[in-house]
Amino acid sequence: MPGGAPTVTEFYLISGDSIVNEVQYKKVWYSNDSLTNQHFQYLVREESNLVFILLNNQTEAILYDFDLNIGEEKEIYNPFTQEYSIISVDSIFYITYDNFHRMVYRLGGEYEEYWIEGIGSTLGPFNSRVYDFIMCPDWKMVCAYEQNEQIYQWDGYPCYEEAVGIAPLDHSQLQMYPNPVLQGDVFHIESQHPLKSMHIFDISGKLILSKSLEERKKAVMESKDLKKGVYLIKLMDSNGLSYEYKLLVK
Repeated sequence: MPGGAPTVTEFYLISGDSIVNEVQYKKVWYSNDSLTNQHFQYLVREESNLVFILLNNQTEAILYDFDLNIGEEKEIYNPFTQEYSIISVDSIFYITYDNFHRMVYRLGGEYEEYWIEGIGSTLGPFNSRVYDFIMCPDWKMVCAYEQNEQIYQWDGYPCYEEAVGIAPLDHSQLQMYPNPVLQGDVFHIESQHPLKSMHIFDISGKLILSKSLEERKKAVMESKDLKKGVYLIKLMDSNGLSYEYKLLVK
């Protein structure tokens, strides 16, 4: 970020249902540590190419309108600033990610912003038009997942920064390779201290696998049961020290 300010990664998870005034919504959860600690944020729902948001029991507002044409305008709501803004569409085109086509809306205005069908704003799923109200910090949506399958990544930028609330791994004490690993291949773990256990969590924080490592310094693990995506590996050694590692399965 400009001026040497620290970079952090924000995580949003859409999971669980809620009914308000007989209308069904999805719950939105927020975290800055790989969704290990989740905090409820908003309620959202989709209907007829519109995405609605409900915040603090207020009247629901439009977050996105994916039925606009070039030159049309729409009033949308930004939950971060809790303000309304008028957006206009400059152009519409398609992008292809992993053989799936999505419509993209380029919004007019001083700051570059795009809406991606089924994903949200390139400034972040809940940050559309944020620069109408605040100039700093600089937001970018770097990746998106659906059912733990990656559906979007901003070109040329890593999916996660290291400074996301996870203690940095001391590579002199423990190594995991290859990383990324191809789905179905094995990955290796080597430690200077005997390892007692390993836990694998998916991006939503769901526990996928727990395994005893029987105080071995080396282990070979299979990835055949892991879908493509990012996982958090938590390891504990015989001294009671814990390590956290992000593993990418391609």
